[in-house]
Amino acid sequence: MKSALYLQLGHHRYYPQPQKLLSDDGGELSLRPQSLRVLQLLAEHAGEVVSKDEIFAAVWRDVVVSDDSLVQCIGDIRRALGDSKHKILKTVPRRGYKLVAEQRREVTPQPESGLSAAGGGERWLTLTRQHVSRYPAVAAVLSMLFLTLIVWLWPSSGPEFVAAAYKKEPAPAGDSYASTLSVQPASAASADNTVVSDALKALLQELQVALGRYRSVKLVDDDSAEYRLLVDEHHLGDKSSAQMTLQLKYVPESATVFAESYELDAQDNAVQKVAIRAAAAVASPGVGAIGRHLLASSRLKPVEELTPAECYSYGYGCTKCSGEEDNVDWRAKACLANLLEKNPKDAKGWALQAGLYTHQYLFGSTLSEPERSNLKLRQHLPGKAIEAANKAEALSDGTDSSIYWGMAQAYYASCQVDKMQAAIERGLEINPDDPNLLAVFGNWLSYTGRWKEGGRLTRRALEIEPQKHKKWWWMGLAKAHYARGENELAYQTFLTSFNERNWLSHLQMAYTLPYLGRVEEAQAALRELQRHSPGFTVEKALEFYKVFCFGDEFLDKMKQALLYAGLPSRGDSGNYDDIRLPTAKTLSVNGTNVEYMDVGQGEPVLFVHGTVSDYRTWGHYFLPVSEKHRYISYSRRYFGTQPWPDNGEQWSSDTFVADLIGFIEALDIGPVHLVSWSSGGIVTNLAAVQRPDLIKSSIHYEPVANSIMTGNEADESLQQDWFRKWDKWQQFIDQGDTEGAAAELINVVFELPEGGFQDETEITKELVLDNAENLLLGSTGKGSIQIDCQYLQGIRAPTLIVYGAKTNPYWTRMSQKFGECTPGAKLVVMDGTNHKGPIEKVSEFSSLILDFVDQHQ
Repeated sequence: MKSALYLQLGHHRYYPQPQKLLSDDGGELSLRPQSLRVLQLLAEHAGEVVSKDEIFAAVWRDVVVSDDSLVQCIGDIRRALGDSKHKILKTVPRRGYKLVAEQRREVTPQPESGLSAAGGGERWLTLTRQHVSRYPAVAAVLSMLFLTLIVWLWPSSGPEFVAAAYKKEPAPAGDSYASTLSVQPASAASADNTVVSDALKALLQELQVALGRYRSVKLVDDDSAEYRLLVDEHHLGDKSSAQMTLQLKYVPESATVFAESYELDAQDNAVQKVAIRAAAAVASPGVGAIGRHLLASSRLKPVEELTPAECYSYGYGCTKCSGEEDNVDWRAKACLANLLEKNPKDAKGWALQAGLYTHQYLFGSTLSEPERSNLKLRQHLPGKAIEAANKAEALSDGTDSSIYWGMAQAYYASCQVDKMQAAIERGLEINPDDPNLLAVFGNWLSYTGRWKEGGRLTRRALEIEPQKHKKWWWMGLAKAHYARGENELAYQTFLTSFNERNWLSHLQMAYTLPYLGRVEEAQAALRELQRHSPGFTVEKALEFYKVFCFGDEFLDKMKQALLYAGLPSRGDSGNYDDIRLPTAKTLSVNGTNVEYMDVGQGEPVLFVHGTVSDYRTWGHYFLPVSEKHRYISYSRRYFGTQPWPDNGEQWSSDTFVADLIGFIEALDIGPVHLVSWSSGGIVTNLAAVQRPDLIKSSIHYEPVANSIMTGNEADESLQQDWFRKWDKWQQFIDQGDTEGAAAELINVVFELPEGGFQDETEITKELVLDNAENLLLGSTGKGSIQIDCQYLQGIRAPTLIVYGAKTNPYWTRMSQKFGECTPGAKLVVMDGTNHKGPIEKVSEFSSLILDFVDQHQ
């Protein structure tokens, strides 16, 4: 006998059952038991407001649950009813929820066979037709929703597990861009008819429900799936617990891209909890296994050839968002532009574009100087983000949480907290179980001062994913303790969030430890902060937190601690609405824009970088040099963020020398003290000979010019040994893999172990990868003049040459020859380092620079 209560939508009726929602044509909507009980309660009181307390009392009785449980149920019901605009099931602010109906009749329940007859003994309601008419295909959608994914049926006769045929329906807009995925027991994949346990059956059902909340994937039948999720069960000694093992296969290559095991114990809702965790691990946009696989497999693909799903995987990423460098925004920027040009109605594309504008505003990523380092020049970007987010929402069908992920970012960028929270709530109604989404939203809300609301979402994220969560998820909770003056709790929670490679972790320690009387430890944290984020100042910390919507009280407390611990200041932070700090500038030289930093007064010390570098390479020297001298660092042509003036035709040492001379003259700073590293030594030595009037002194760390090593059999033998180390680098160049070539270059010149580049600091990797493209332009030594010993004899400026005691024999001998050939040059060996010295031995090299400059003012 069916329920006496049914819902009527169009020509179809839906009967809430204890475990499912049945239509009169035999269709079934799979809803969780709690969601069905909530729906039944609201239907019984259709047209009336039912308070949260009434729902909790009726559905959960004496069980204590959070508001999240109810929010999840409401989201489930809306998805089942196709109510993306909240017209059928309404939220009544501060009161509860109301199921809208225009009429209801109650009569005595009849046997199931009579339920379909008009006028039978039934209790029924019709949902308001003005809402139903907006969904002309709602009956078809309702009859297939969730079942159109992959539905597993278990006949009552016999233990054999049977997969139902997948019923294809027209996908909502955007689903054709999702990655297709099938879910099945591992035994089915091997044609093994082994009995499938009730626990595994239940998990497969719950996985379909959980995965159905992600629009990054589309569940299909096995034959057409790009990815196949295989689920297997292993018993752990007793029948009360089991281990569920999931393997994600990329079908075209028969490759395993993800594997994880989950304990399935006897706890309440254990199957559902495992399914939610597993679904997020597989399908969570950007960070799930499918998103990561799309990123890795498309790394060398031209952006114009990326599929929408591949492009989305870049769009979900964010360079620097977690305080680390992920190097995805450049690809996202290019592919989203291409995607939206081809399809201006791509809602997800516009949402991700809103996120990209937000990243550009918050971090300056993908922008050219001076915008990249000057927040005031980026003030227009939040408006562009909001415009893109609103366009995304207007184009969407209301079932994709990424739309509101982009919108929440856009409003966060402008610190419009109420609108951001509304967008967050909409996103979580669509998918309340993505821990990555919950953690991001929770931290954003916390940073705006809504500590309670943000903490609730973050704790929910940690509850869903207690083991594989990102450490930064804890940062919002730690900052809440800090804001409340709970300093020891803040410190302990910051420890939980601590990531040695993340500059933000060291900053958090530096402003927390002074309030515990541990100043020396705070000072040690500041030293680590400077290693990971060179040139960091009090003003930079305040600007970073201000742009993330922290309140002035938090900024005051942080500022006092940082000053007390000894973090240097450069600029003015008296007014938090107008924080001023040194930023990069640009200057036109020889027909190209040169970007540079110019800070301090006194003797001008001009820094010249080497290969795969730019002006930021010398950030470690910004603070010590600008303390009493004028610190200047610039990016050479084809390096840094400025657009290339041509396709590289002017790449040569002649061009670089002319630009250096033109730069000094344009700033009117000569004569200067030059500091160079590696191939930058070619440029500075040529300039020292050609324009001695502009050079007061020169300091070179391991100058590199292969031409100086010719003509001597022993030196040439060293050269051949050295060149043999570059075979793998050449392979990357031949493949057009500039990022791989740049990473291998660092492995070779820093003499790192295999893959050692990945262990370098994030700022080093950022610099190298940002400048990887210029590796295709050739050797810096190209030019009309090749440096040899005779040429170096023309240098008149005092010269200091430094090399590392651990440097390879070829470059060691090269530095020695520079010293032998340069008149009056002083040669210094730096202990414990190699070619990496300027970023590994900052204090030692700073002292050498400052002492030499002081001697030759």
